[in-house]
Amino acid sequence: MRAVLRAADLRAWHAAGLTDRAVARRAGVSVQAVFQRRKALGLPPNRARRGDGGAGLRARQAGRVAADRAVGPRYGLPPDLRARQVAALVALAAGPRTAAGLLAATGRDPRRGYAGWQCPAVPGRNLLADLARRGLVARVPRYGGAAGQAAGLYLLTPAAMDMMSLGGRGDGDAG
Repeated sequence: MRAVLRAADLRAWHAAGLTDRAVARRAGVSVQAVFQRRKALGLPPNRARRGDGGAGLRARQAGRVAADRAVGPRYGLPPDLRARQVAALVALAAGPRTAAGLLAATGRDPRRGYAGWQCPAVPGRNLLADLARRGLVARVPRYGGAAGQAAGLYLLTPAAMDMMSLGGRGDGDAG
């Protein structure tokens, strides 16, 4: 026997704030059937709401920012650097690397390429480019490889080495 979604039930559940998915589960019909019936009745969609009004998300973001700000000063770096940027600088202290090599050294998937360096909080912000703008990282173009693709090498600038108190330890000439 096929389940039937009555208009009175749908109006009552919609007034209670249930989403199409929740109504479909209660009525035993597909989400598409609820969607079509709701549209025919002229009812707007109900959005899934968090019980805390988004406060939980803001608290998690604030905690992440506080954790990021605590990492930089441990290495003598500015506190506004992201933890992933600090990890890249520490990896570069061992020597120059490509972007894919930096991703692998910092525990990210190198198959993602430059997308692995995108900042999730700020769309369009590349964390490696941000380090270069600050003068902490230099990109040296290197040509070759498959189909003549450019694979640049990233290396620490002297300013970054001074900030991190590495001196010559990063390049192996200090004793």
